[in-house]
Amino acid sequence: ASMQEITRAVGRVVASSKLQTIQNLEGGIVESILVRPGDRVEQGALLFVFDKTRFQAESDAMTSRLDVLKFELIRLEAEANDQPLHFNDEMREKNPQVSQDQSNLFSSRQRTKDQAITVLRERLSKNTELLISANSQLQLFREELSMVERALAVGAESQLELIRLKQRIAQKE
Repeated sequence: ASMQEITRAVGRVVASSKLQTIQNLEGGIVESILVRPGDRVEQGALLFVFDKTRFQAESDAMTSRLDVLKFELIRLEAEANDQPLHFNDEMREKNPQVSQDQSNLFSSRQRTKDQAITVLRERLSKNTELLISANSQLQLFREELSMVERALAVGAESQLELIRLKQRIAQKE
């Protein structure tokens, strides 16, 4: 049977004790009406059956989103804890595309992290070399300072040379 008109309405059932309003909070399409005008109904009796299509579609969408979030959670935990990524067989079989997408993302992020670590290690190595070189130069300046101070004490070096050497040491420190 084709439906020609859809109408929203609030209905009333006359109960033996008091008036009660019947309404559906979610809305939807009535699939079948299980009571007829004048029927007596018991409390809790089923009056209408709603079409499940819309609700099933919403439920399926929410279930799908929940599945994706489960995959993301496992991937993020593996990334955060620096552990290998592992989805159980049931998850992979149920959602092979999501499993593949999350695995690819995990691999990509691991490569990016590894590249960043490599760059930082190279910078650390270079800065360590520079620090060692600067410390070596500073040590040489200190040795030279000691020699100039001894030479100055016996009159073999001028006070000006001592001042210049102290300035060079201050620049390196």
